[in-house]
Amino acid sequence: MFPPRYRQLSHDSTGRLLPPPRIARLLRSLSWSLIAYIVLVLACVGSLVASVVLVLARLEPSSTQTGSGAVRRTESGGQWGDRPRGLSTSASTLPPLELPRDYSVACGDHLWHGSLEALDTDRVGGEDPPLRSLSPLLVPVSIAISYCEAPLDWLAGAVRDLDVRSVTVYSKCNMPVSEDSLGFPKGSRGRVTVTVVKLPNVGRVDHSYTYHLAQLPLDTDPNEVQLFMKDTHRSFHQWQLRQRPLRDVVEEASGFTGYSCGRLPDWRLTFDKTYFPSKTWFHTLLNYDADWSFWHLSSEVSKFIQADYKSNGKYEARDGKSFAGNLTFVDWWDGLGVPLPGPIMPVCYAGVFAAKPANIIASRAVWARMLRLLERGDNILEGHYSERTYAAVLLPALPPHAVKKIQSLSRSVRRCSHAVGFCGTLYGCETNRDKSQACVV
Repeated sequence: MFPPRYRQLSHDSTGRLLPPPRIARLLRSLSWSLIAYIVLVLACVGSLVASVVLVLARLEPSSTQTGSGAVRRTESGGQWGDRPRGLSTSASTLPPLELPRDYSVACGDHLWHGSLEALDTDRVGGEDPPLRSLSPLLVPVSIAISYCEAPLDWLAGAVRDLDVRSVTVYSKCNMPVSEDSLGFPKGSRGRVTVTVVKLPNVGRVDHSYTYHLAQLPLDTDPNEVQLFMKDTHRSFHQWQLRQRPLRDVVEEASGFTGYSCGRLPDWRLTFDKTYFPSKTWFHTLLNYDADWSFWHLSSEVSKFIQADYKSNGKYEARDGKSFAGNLTFVDWWDGLGVPLPGPIMPVCYAGVFAAKPANIIASRAVWARMLRLLERGDNILEGHYSERTYAAVLLPALPPHAVKKIQSLSRSVRRCSHAVGFCGTLYGCETNRDKSQACVV
């Protein structure tokens, strides 16, 4: 007789002891788990090796040139070199910017990041008058602010360094607003003209902006910079962007470009906000420390799509309209009656920008069409299309040599298939990068 602790053991045909069924099942389960883990690790390593090989192959000069002419292939098989002539970085009808031929786009807080300050320190063609002639304290400013529910008592303090002539509050959400709620001192009431315009609750902030753009009088003072803001201006949640002082935004817009973005990219690719083994994680691994740009690859931005959206202000949709609708970003541009700019285009996020009347009025027909598209509902995808459109319509086109330089500084692009936010953003900005190794996308 075996001791009691061995009574549950059985024997095989050779007489060897076998473990109880429960222990056998546990051992089998552990074995399969170990095998699955090994397979997963091997798959991840294989994917990483394949990605590295692919990137190295893309960076080979022979893969980006044919003869003396460089060819840039897109993900869909197209070529930058095959694009029809006449495409530009802007949909504006204004003439392209006349940058000096020897002007060099550089890394840092210049044209790469969307700051146009560097351009205003030069002369165009050696002319005597400076490109920016007025200080922000002397530039007349008209503010257009979209209002729903957030308090506006911060506004006067935020623009105290500006020569504000008028404020137009576009009120939505059926919420009352008065002049006193803006925070301007009573003594300035006669100098600052405050107008409240009630609009239907459609298209959110972008409908308000587009209404102002479409309705701007033709006889507006040509030097009066139009500054666009929203009631949630202080709730800054996009940590990838740098919030610029409003006086810098106005000063830049008063220059020869006639446009300025209020929040510019200020981010390098890191593993923050990513998780293993996502596509974003592997993409970051291959492009670690790459600098984000204000400029976007048009062929990639055209793929932007979003299933739903919850605003930073926690505003719920107040109608039964679906968010997505049936328009793609390419359809959107068709609806505006202008071609999608390319091969690269500017995008300004977060709803803070400024422009001169000439830049606005030049695209009056575009604003009218955009306004109709934004009337479909309250919380709609078309509003996010608008956000990615304003800069490309208001900022005149860059000359070809500047476009080529931006492309040569870029080493990759943020894919829409990896992340919806900021998709299409160019990044890299390596000043010692060989032209033959320009962004291959």
